[in-house]
Amino acid sequence: MGNVTRFLTISFLTLSLCLSLGAGEIPREAPPLKFTTIDGNAMSMADLKGKVVAVMFFQTTCPHCQNTTQILNPIYQRLKDKGLEIVGLAINESAASDIESFRQKYGARFPLTVSSRFECARYAGLSVMAKFYVPYMLFVDRKGQIRYEHQGGDKAFFSDQAANIQSELEALLNEPAKTT
Repeated sequence: MGNVTRFLTISFLTLSLCLSLGAGEIPREAPPLKFTTIDGNAMSMADLKGKVVAVMFFQTTCPHCQNTTQILNPIYQRLKDKGLEIVGLAINESAASDIESFRQKYGARFPLTVSSRFECARYAGLSVMAKFYVPYMLFVDRKGQIRYEHQGGDKAFFSDQAANIQSELEALLNEPAKTT
């Protein structure tokens, strides 16, 4: 009986640890996020409240992130006047030296900045020990709630990412801007 109890306890603790390594529940309040873009503009999530915001943590050297950037560009151009903002936060070590060439090569028209893996984990509500894949995308509604979350390993989402990104962002943009 002692071994069964020990096994159940260890199994429960392991399951609890695994669940705590993942992101938080949806919807949830978007944590504070402040940064300066590579163009020198200071931005924060507080400044963007009232807009729908796509937050993308990425690596400048990641082919999937490069492709996602090219997919985001026309979506941003189409929807920015309806209240969409997209923010790209590069988290790889070489980002500071290659983010400008990344922007030029992949035509990023939305704000970019250099960030860190730690900041991605903090913002996404992940354990610093969690393994995650990029691009890591979080879609925040006009009220400042994270409503959709997809890490690069989300095969269903990224299998048709252009349609899925567009659909989720349009759903958020079609919600009322203010509640009475």
